[in-house]
Amino acid sequence: MPRHQRYERIARTEVVKSTVPRYNLSAMIVKGGRIVARGVNRMSRDRSVHAEVAALSQMIRRKANPEGAELHVYRFLADGSYGLAKPCQACQKALLEAGIKRVWYSDDDNQMKVFTLRAEN
Repeated sequence: MPRHQRYERIARTEVVKSTVPRYNLSAMIVKGGRIVARGVNRMSRDRSVHAEVAALSQMIRRKANPEGAELHVYRFLADGSYGLAKPCQACQKALLEAGIKRVWYSDDDNQMKVFTLRAEN
């Protein structure tokens, strides 16, 4: 099974944990083909926590080294197709600060896209 299909299957099972039903996102940090951390959008007290930040927090709690890791983030629409899940500027900055430079995300055209984070992003 191609890696994106494997990660998508896992993301579809994880996304049901999201507590932000209108914008379900599932993020995972992958290193060396292994998922080292996962996160979903959720509400925490009076604020929302983005899936990317939740995954970063889990990675930090597990003391995983982010060197060489990449983020995969998915949004699923009601019909099962992809929605746009490109990380916001604040999440991109947090990812870059953590040392994650490559991001895969689902897009409205039902494809996965990739970009590299740089200090000027």
